[in-house]
Amino acid sequence: MSASDLVGLLLVLFIFGFLLLFLLAFFGYVGYQNWKRNEIRNRILAAAPNSGETLPVRYASNDRYNSFFKIFPWDTAGVIFRSADEFLFLGEQLSGNQVRVSFSPGDARWIGTSPFPNGAVSWFEVTAQGSKHYFSSETGFFIIGSNRSTRAILDSLHGQ
Repeated sequence: MSASDLVGLLLVLFIFGFLLLFLLAFFGYVGYQNWKRNEIRNRILAAAPNSGETLPVRYASNDRYNSFFKIFPWDTAGVIFRSADEFLFLGEQLSGNQVRVSFSPGDARWIGTSPFPNGAVSWFEVTAQGSKHYFSSETGFFIIGSNRSTRAILDSLHGQ
């Protein structure tokens, strides 16, 4: 093995190691975000007086949804609570700020995926309290299946 072969091999190993380190860091961050979202939802459910139907969701404000630069398209996690003719979303951002949105079934409409700049996540939009709010189903670690489960949440809101 010549010196140039050895240098080439070391370069390939270095690049492979760097990519592997990047992937491990990324999946570690995704896992941390998933854990934090679960913690937020559990805290909300423990403090909520409502014992009716609950729908776990991810939430994006209008600013976040339309933002160009972001790793994840959602702001926070939370729960939609169903009461007689109204829904209440309670969420908490990672910074600790509370998010509260009240809306009626007619305020929600399907968007689906909007690949740029929000990736492959499916959404429905709620226009309430003078602004737009975006919701997607909570699918756990990965976003696979968000189209079907987000559509199921919207159908549930519309009573279907």
